[in-house]
Amino acid sequence: MLNGTHAQTNPMLDGTGGPHAGSIGVAFDAYAPLRDCLQLYHDAAIETGGVFVLTTIDKTGKVRPQQFTIGDVDGMAAEALARCQVANVYFAPATLRSDLPRDVRGTTNDIVAVLGLVVDDDGDTGKRAVLPPSINPTIEVTTSTQPVVNRHYHFVFTRALSPREAKSLAALLHRKCGGDHGTKDIAHVWRLPQTRNHPNAAKLARGRQAEAQPVEVTGGTFERVDPDELRPVLEALPDLYPPRRTNGTENGHACSGGSTNVGEIMARLPGWLADLVETEVVEGDGDRSSHCFHTTQVLMEYGLTDDEIRLLAETGAFANKYLARSDLDAEVARARAKWSGEVNTQANGQAQHDAGGAEDDEEPLPLYRSLPAADPYPIEALGALEGPARALQAQTQAPIDIAANSVLATGSLACQPHADIDLPTGEAKPLSLYIVTVASSGERKTSNDARACSGERARGGASSML
Repeated sequence: MLNGTHAQTNPMLDGTGGPHAGSIGVAFDAYAPLRDCLQLYHDAAIETGGVFVLTTIDKTGKVRPQQFTIGDVDGMAAEALARCQVANVYFAPATLRSDLPRDVRGTTNDIVAVLGLVVDDDGDTGKRAVLPPSINPTIEVTTSTQPVVNRHYHFVFTRALSPREAKSLAALLHRKCGGDHGTKDIAHVWRLPQTRNHPNAAKLARGRQAEAQPVEVTGGTFERVDPDELRPVLEALPDLYPPRRTNGTENGHACSGGSTNVGEIMARLPGWLADLVETEVVEGDGDRSSHCFHTTQVLMEYGLTDDEIRLLAETGAFANKYLARSDLDAEVARARAKWSGEVNTQANGQAQHDAGGAEDDEEPLPLYRSLPAADPYPIEALGALEGPARALQAQTQAPIDIAANSVLATGSLACQPHADIDLPTGEAKPLSLYIVTVASSGERKTSNDARACSGERARGGASSML
């Protein structure tokens, strides 16, 4: 909060699903779907802390993660558009810890908050999805159309979820709606609209055309979804993937044997997982380890035996670090033990829930006492600014308090070059207001700030103040 206006603003979007007149971003209107998608997630993240990570994987398999502060929608969009012509571009619908090393993509353990979940409707592998009957997705992204259609259905939430709560909801979403494995992986990365889908060798082998295909927004309400309304709707649906139960044989998956044909094994994998297998991360030792471990566990999720995983490690690139150190067997064994433990926990937790004894179902005690209703905002006291405040409120449908604060802060900013205040001490101070707006995520704070300050930004007067 600096010099009479709000810190979290985005002059390129008004938050209603498209760019607004008078913005300096008019030249980029052709890229509005990408910014609109990112804006929804950035708005959901304002109260969470952390950073967004944009990940590019080029044709050589080199992984390049890049961090962006919450609110930097335009910087993130520009970077995605600049790199998508020669690389696949992904992002995770979550914020990650701010102290994450710059060359690290991050894992589940690095997640601060989950902002939404995505249903992966994968036609390439035949893992089609169904959608909840009464809750429409926020964004529908078609990632390819040839030889079959593949889509991602984003459900952007009205509140951020903790990783623990998100894992539970993601597992339920996959169990009820189906789709590919990424649906239940809260650390999974997804393609951004208006980028390009560059096929890898595995996709080409499945019949994908060699030319990159556009990733496009093809539907969605662009309204955020209440996760507390989504859960009971999902629970009422029949299971497409019943929860796995232990059976004394490593959860039904053999640890040895399987196919010895690399081509046959790769053909069983979805394209994004084949990407992981063929990718060697070189940016940092820690990231190389997490990349190998994550890829190994996902391969186990798809039913591969340890022998099949070792075979892919010898022919792919994801485990080069462990091949070079001759300790691949130990790494696979560690991943298997971890994966098996998580499956046992999931099965036991489901059984406890079915028996009605899950402690997690109890409502936690509130951390803060409830507050009384606030006094009405003295809108009439704004004088000549009352009209603009009411007009802004009519456009955004936000509470009048938020609209009025945005107009008042912008007015203060506009007045600062023209007068100072002489204090009784003889000092002269600028005409500054320090205004704080506290409201829930989704109340359109960013939208009101962007509209109110669009004129100042167009003149270049606000850029140095924010």
